[in-house]
Amino acid sequence: MPELKPCVNCGHRVSSTAEQCPSCSSVYLFGSTCKICKAVSSEKDGIEWPKRYGSYLSSLYHRACADSVLPNFRPNCYVCGTDLCPPGGDRLAALLQRPYVSPYGEADPCPSCAEKHPFGYFTSCTKCGFALPESDIDSWIKTSDRDHHYFHRRCRRGFLGTLSRLFS
Repeated sequence: MPELKPCVNCGHRVSSTAEQCPSCSSVYLFGSTCKICKAVSSEKDGIEWPKRYGSYLSSLYHRACADSVLPNFRPNCYVCGTDLCPPGGDRLAALLQRPYVSPYGEADPCPSCAEKHPFGYFTSCTKCGFALPESDIDSWIKTSDRDHHYFHRRCRRGFLGTLSRLFS
């Protein structure tokens, strides 16, 4: 039976079966588990990745966790050097504003030189699922001709231990 629980974003009591908070309009009523640190993150304190398009619900990551796995990322076009940070934003805001793939399927080009992939090669970490620009790829594992697994430095350590236990 449904019960009333507080929304982690605003504290308003909502039904446990609700899909959106009537007070703050959050779809992450009871938070989302940050896949980097495994703690609960709220929408007001978190970074949503990948950005939600339509009804697809993505994951929330703590801003500090996102900073910790992207120590080398600089929000500049790797071809012309144009700063891609939005006005008043930080380097993570550049990732959120300029996703690698837009909802229409094509990459968002650099506004200065029109480079289709201004952050270079871009993928997601196999372990945590957060953004992984070329500058922060620590290692990769090829498991078949088509499958490659890419990792942040922080995520690789835990994943390789899990992988070795599975195959031993």
